[in-house]
Amino acid sequence: MKFLKLKVRYKDIPKEFNFDGKNALIYSEDNSVGKSTLLRMLFYALGYPIPGTVAIRFNKLFLELTFSISDKIFVVKRHGNRFELITDDQITQYILPAQHNNFLMSVLKTEKSKVVNNLLGAIYLDQDKGWTLLNRGKVIGGIPFNIEELIEGLTSIDISEYSDRVRFLEREINKLRTLKSVASYKIQYLENDADLPTDDINVIKEQIILISSQKRIYQNKLSQVNNLIKENKGFFKMLEDFHLEVSDKETGRIIPVTKSTIINYDDSYNFLDARKWIIKENISRLDEELSVAQNKLENILGQTSLFEDERSIEKAELFFNQIDVSYEEVDARIELLNKELKGLQSFIKSKLSENSEIVTSMSENILRYSKVLGISSIINKKSNFLFLSDLKKISGTQFHKLVICYKIAYIKEIEKFLGISLPIILDSPSGREVTKENLDKIYELLASELKENQIIIASIYKNPYLSSPCMIELNEEEKIFGISDSVLFK
Repeated sequence: MKFLKLKVRYKDIPKEFNFDGKNALIYSEDNSVGKSTLLRMLFYALGYPIPGTVAIRFNKLFLELTFSISDKIFVVKRHGNRFELITDDQITQYILPAQHNNFLMSVLKTEKSKVVNNLLGAIYLDQDKGWTLLNRGKVIGGIPFNIEELIEGLTSIDISEYSDRVRFLEREINKLRTLKSVASYKIQYLENDADLPTDDINVIKEQIILISSQKRIYQNKLSQVNNLIKENKGFFKMLEDFHLEVSDKETGRIIPVTKSTIINYDDSYNFLDARKWIIKENISRLDEELSVAQNKLENILGQTSLFEDERSIEKAELFFNQIDVSYEEVDARIELLNKELKGLQSFIKSKLSENSEIVTSMSENILRYSKVLGISSIINKKSNFLFLSDLKKISGTQFHKLVICYKIAYIKEIEKFLGISLPIILDSPSGREVTKENLDKIYELLASELKENQIIIASIYKNPYLSSPCMIELNEEEKIFGISDSVLFK
């Protein structure tokens, strides 16, 4: 897969960026001129829910991206959630984000959604999150990457039952940790406060709910009566409009059909009107009762609405105190779920590693790349380091190098599975600890290991390791969407 051309229109300003399937360096000595934005646009044009930048709202962009896969040309057009694929004079429309995976599986010719789901995390390194994403986490925005899911997709091993349980346990643990924080807050700050009239509060709350329910019943009845009155008036108006007349058989007198000549018309209307006012009186009575109950509750709580004045913290404390939860019980439950979670995660890793050529190949490649970058000591003492999660002792520079080792290994295995080459797109990491010397070592490894792949890098450094790269240069005068409207970057 190689990017050929990106056309962009924003606020009637057109731009065109030619990659020609070659390695590319998006270069600028200045920051904040659009290097990261251009990389994001490539993937946004591919249908990903990439967040926009402060300066540019992506949902206002009109994009047309031309790319190739195994010498077959594809064109995609996107504006907001409107997305279409053009290939061989055939246009296929997709609805984003619901059908994004359908598009990817179609062009990549695979039915393995778990591989497609994790493709972005293998080929794109965002300036911030990308360089800290090793084997699980967020690529950019809310787009996830998970090594276990990727390997499951690349192999015939089915761990979905265990993965579902893992996700459930993680959600439950997060909920309990929040509850634990409330319980801890109560113990630390509220335990010795004055007794709160929680029983009164609960009784009044129940009264408010009951009165509100009764009021809704009467409001429905009032609506029904109003509809009957309206229908009756409409019916008799229709009769009068017909100018109907009846004949008295005894006298031969002709009598027009009107409200005044219809027997019991007034009685029927008066009954409905009386019923209406009785219901209104009941609603008024319930409003008074509701007001009294709400005033009582407000007096107990000390203010009229939650989180709207300087006493909001005090009121929040009152609500926290009504939560009847034991810190010890919550903590014990978290410990129990964590134990089950760790056991499941260990089982999944073991299951995926069992007789898996892909896990072996990935691990061997990562170890080989780490030796080239001089960081093999970080992982060679760890068992099953492909699923490494203990990262606390790894420095920033070492970690960035390790991430690259993992990414190249992912790309190699995905390429074998899909039977195509994949690009790798890197936004130079932010942070003073990442020196030009360290970046050069990373780029040299990329150039030597991914000779057939398209490598696109955004950087403030010119890169001597990319072979025949096209240069897209941005600066303060000619930002991605800046002063000059007519500049064509090639």
